[in-house]
This record gives sequence, C-alpha cells and structure tokens, in this order.
Amino acid sequence: MAGSAAVLLRRAGSHAVPEALRRYQSPPPKSPPPKSPPPQSPPPPPPQSPPPKPPPPQSPPPASTPAA
Repeated sequence: MAGSAAVLLRRAGSHAVPEALRRYQSPPPKSPPPKSPPPQSPPPPPPQSPPPKPPPPQSPPPASTPAA
C-alpha cells in the first residue's frame, strides 16, 4: 500500500501530494480520553515496628529518699 502510494505521488507531482495523502492516509481514530483515573493501588503496609526493648534494670532508690 505504501509503495503504490509513493509511486502515485511520484507520478502525480508535487501539486497532488495533499490529495494523495488525504486519500491514502486516513487520520488515526482519536482514542477517547479516560473517563476516570486508574484505581490507585493500596498504600504499602507500614514497616513492622521493632520488638519493644526490655525495660531498663530497676536502679535501687537513693538512700536519701525514704522508702514509701
């Protein structure tokens, strides 16, 4: 198809180029714009929190403070 069109263009001359182009190259169909944006993927789960650290060792109460 493209070859025969090129031959016709060469034969017809430069003045007939637009007509031949119109005849052989139909405009591509316009794709309709997407109605809605694509669904968003769910956010990734938050990273696992590290295990809780063990509580610090209980320090003995200072001698100056009376034990309750």
